Order: sequence, then C-alpha cells, then structure tokens
Amino acid sequence: MLTRTVHAVWEGTDAISRSGDTLRPGSLHLKSGLAQIEFFSGATLLLEGDSPGTRNCVVHGGDLPSRQSPRACATAGPRLQAGGARDETGGLGHGVWPRSEPRQSTLGGPGLEGEVEAHPKGSAQLNLKKGQGLQSQHNSLTRLTSVQPSDFAGIEKLDTLNVAQQKTRYDAWWNWAQQMRRDPRLIAFFPFQHLNQWDRFAGNIALPEDPLKNGGIVGAAWAQGRWPMKDALEFKRPGDRVRLRIPGAYQALTFACWVRVDGLDRKYNALLLTDGYDPGAPHWQIYEDGRLMFSISYPDPADPQNLKKKRNQIYYSPVVFNRSETGRWHHIAVTYDSQSGEAAQYLDGVQLNREVSPYYQPGRQIVYGDCELGNWGLPTEKHKFPIRNLNGRMDEFAIFQEALSPAEIKGIYDAGNPE
Repeated sequence: MLTRTVHAVWEGTDAISRSGDTLRPGSLHLKSGLAQIEFFSGATLLLEGDSPGTRNCVVHGGDLPSRQSPRACATAGPRLQAGGARDETGGLGHGVWPRSEPRQSTLGGPGLEGEVEAHPKGSAQLNLKKGQGLQSQHNSLTRLTSVQPSDFAGIEKLDTLNVAQQKTRYDAWWNWAQQMRRDPRLIAFFPFQHLNQWDRFAGNIALPEDPLKNGGIVGAAWAQGRWPMKDALEFKRPGDRVRLRIPGAYQALTFACWVRVDGLDRKYNALLLTDGYDPGAPHWQIYEDGRLMFSISYPDPADPQNLKKKRNQIYYSPVVFNRSETGRWHHIAVTYDSQSGEAAQYLDGVQLNREVSPYYQPGRQIVYGDCELGNWGLPTEKHKFPIRNLNGRMDEFAIFQEALSPAEIKGIYDAGNPE
C-alpha cells in the first residue's frame, strides 16, 4: 500500500498517486518526490526519485531505504533486485540508490540490522552487515565497507518534509477560504475549523455575516480533518448531526463538501437533508451501493393540487464509494438549476454525470427551511428508513445559490486537495 507521499510525481495516466492506494502488480515510475510503501508482509519501503515497486522489486534507480519488522523477515519479503545483485532475505534496514552512471546501484546501508544475502549473477553469495554495501557498475560488483547515513533519504527526512508539505497545503487552503467567503453567491460556508470556545458551534463564515445561518452541533464530535492542523466533524451515532436553518427561495444550488466515508451502514446516508420533503426541498445523500443521490420533491404534474402525491426528481451518480475508498478524503459536489432542470454530480473535481429528470417542470423554486448535515429526522421517528446518519467525517461544506460551472468545482477541489 502507498501510505505517504511528499511532492510525488508519477509517470503515466494509470499511475498510483494517492495515499491509501493499494499497489497492483506491475511497474511504477516515480519521477520525483518521496513515497512510502508498506508491504502486506510487514515491510516498509521509502522511495525517492526514480524507483518502481511491487511485492518483489526490481530497482533500476532511485533511493530506496527500507525497514522490515521481524515478522516481515520471517515471511521472507519483500525481495529486492538491483544492478545484477538480488537481496534474498532482506535486513531490518537497507538502501539502494544510483550513482552517476546508468544502472549503477548500492545494496546495504548504515541502518542495516541483521544481514542481507546478496546473490550476484555468476558470482558467489555475499553477506552484508551494518555499514556495508555492494555497488554495481555495469557488470562489475564492488564491496563497500563504509556507507554513510547521508547517502539515504531516511524516515526522518520524510517526516520533516511531510509536515512541511501539510502546513503549506493548509495555509494555502485557509488563504483561499478567506477569499471564498466573499463570493456573493454563497448562502453558507462552513469550514469546520474549531475557532470558537463553544465547541457545539459550526460557524458559517460566508460574508456578510449572518449568525442565524450558523450551525448547531448535536452529538457529532470534533476530529482531525484533511491535515493534522485542520478540524473536521465526525458523525458516528444515530443522533449525530448539524442543525441549520436556511430561509428564502432560490432558483439554483450547488452543494460542495469534503467527506471521509467510513462505512455505508444505512440504505440512505445523509449529507444534507431538509427536515421535511415539501415541494422544492432538496435532499443530498449517499445511497447504500455507494452512488451519490440528489433529489427534489415536487407534486405530481398530473395532480398539482395534491401535495401528498409526488413525482420526485431523483438523480444518481455512478458508484463512487466502495470498500477501497472508505477512510479516505474525497471532494463531492452537486449542482442543480431549476430553470434548465439540469443536475450534475462531481467527485474530486471531475464531473460524473449531467442529466434532466423526466419529471422536471420549469419554474419551480428551491426551498430549505430547517435542515441538517449528516442526518435526517429523529432516531425514534416512525418511518421506513428513520436512521440516515453519516458514518464518517465532514471537512468544509459550501452551499451556493447558483449552479457552479465544472471549472469552478474543479477550482474548489484543487484549493482544498490535501495532496
């Protein structure tokens, strides 16, 4: 698994580039930056520069210190091959890196604890201990008796650069948020940054300030957001939610938020839902199969006076949340224009679909009133699906009175992307 990256640039459109991805068998090309890989055997590898990685690695170049647990050594993995020499057993720490000539590498290193068995092609086995190395240059192998720690990019360097990168990304996002809050199209903007002494308060920072649009936190707990210095709200229990009241009627909307889904426990998993489902009320949820689900309640066009008889406009995205995506931050968004009837849904700045419901009728306004984030209704309410609490975290939620363009949605994603 790719567990951490710092300024990592991968070559190829199918390259793995996000922390948390499971690596598939094949070749990866890390053009620049740092990447930490954790093997299912228990070993950890740190790549710098120009290296591929799988369960068993052939290293053509780059910097690849590793640290293996005793369990990883007992399971004999991962094996490394570099410059014609194969590391068969793996030590508790070693490195491979190139010199100036092509296909020149060194096996071994100052952090080695235990022993590495090197099997050069056409030569006898060589055992390397702490501080020793084996340098390959073309078809010639040379034993090195002194390898310096400065020759390797260690975990300490990764930690330092990772903290600096996260701080830089957070500061850039916060500066962007100060500009974003001035957008006159905003109805409400919740950064979920715990700035108030009263911790049951979700501040709306959209300008001009309107205290009536602040959110009241019920049950949900403060937790870490996209960065260690960033807050988020965690929803776990059937009662967890943020209560809102949004007055007025509107012609269009955009909902945009960062969400970390930890599980799809309900048939419907709430993002933003109005208390009722009166004409013009929007509901935004995640369906049990991982699709985004946006809907608006309207009377049946054939019987408009009967408000209980509805023909809801329901829009589903393709599946976006599956088991591999749980526990990871994603940016999601939906836009809807009551004049055109178009609804579009987005994942990580990319439009997933755009459609018009067959039940669409022009000229119908959008209304909110009392609503909430992350839940819907009372847990004891007599309803077929009364429990809709989100199992996960929210970090930033914006509500606009206009359907933003795909470029604007992509801009919001780029501004808040933690990587």
